[in-house]
Amino acid sequence: MTYTPEDKHYTARLANPVTGDYGIVLLRPINGQPINSRFRFRYEPNQGGRQE
Repeated sequence: MTYTPEDKHYTARLANPVTGDYGIVLLRPINGQPINSRFRFRYEPNQGGRQE
C-alpha cells in the first residue's frame, strides 16, 4: 500500500478483484506514532467498494 502524507490516505489496487469481503489491518508507525487500524469493505463489480 502506498501512503500519501498530503491526503493522509493509503491506496492499493487489486490486480484481479473478486467479489467478496476484504479486511485490512494496518500496523505501521506514521511519523513515529504507532498505528493499529482495521478496515473492512465489500467489493462488488460495477458498484465499487463499500467501507464498513
